[in-house]
Amino acid sequence: MTSSEGRRRDSRRGSRTRIDRTNRNILIGGAAVIALAVVALIVVLLVSEQGATSHRVEVIPRNLDVWAVYPDGRVEFATLFYTGDPADPTQSIQTLTAAGPLIAGEDSVIRQAVIGGEETSVEVRQGPGQDANLQFQLFTITRPPSADPYGVDVMTSTSPYLSRTDSGGYEIALGNGDAGAYSQVIVAVALPTGSTVEEPPELAWYRDVRVGGWHVYYFDTTQEPASASIRMTFTPGSNTPKPPDVMVVDKRR
Repeated sequence: MTSSEGRRRDSRRGSRTRIDRTNRNILIGGAAVIALAVVALIVVLLVSEQGATSHRVEVIPRNLDVWAVYPDGRVEFATLFYTGDPADPTQSIQTLTAAGPLIAGEDSVIRQAVIGGEETSVEVRQGPGQDANLQFQLFTITRPPSADPYGVDVMTSTSPYLSRTDSGGYEIALGNGDAGAYSQVIVAVALPTGSTVEEPPELAWYRDVRVGGWHVYYFDTTQEPASASIRMTFTPGSNTPKPPDVMVVDKRR
């Protein structure tokens, strides 16, 4: 082997093969741009959907009513009041009242609880006006002075708000009261997932979301006249969900 041949071999053995990565870098860069664009689009769509339908404005005072209908006809009513009343340092105890739903009688109440305080008494009163044949419970709630929300949660075996339809489904009919001094009044109707709403209500919901095993429909009745009503005809899903978390339902409004 000549010295020139040895030099060629040594030169060949010690060289580094240069791979053209230009196309590869272009492909990786393009894929990254596409991925970022997809993520941005998803974020924009989510934000747009939230902005278009969400009524989550932390105004005070406001009220939220939640009506959950179980497949067997039980109805759970929960209400939250946000009054924002500042704590009075001169009072050691804050006394509040909250009304439950209209009922045919106390024997239809399966369970009851207060939210944001302690139940000190329950008074059964006659229903107002044309509902004089019905009753409702008025809860007295006590707690240390606080601006936190308060309310009640009542489950009943039957409800005057719920009736059977000829097709074997249900219709829930909820009247609308005067919003009064409340800046926002939201009504949420929760149906088990898999339920079919057979007819769109006259007063349309502005938002519907999934919360646990529930499909929740939100209605903003703040500006609606007292004559307005929420009527939903539906066939409930067969699953029996756990009771809805009223605080989560409130946050998703």
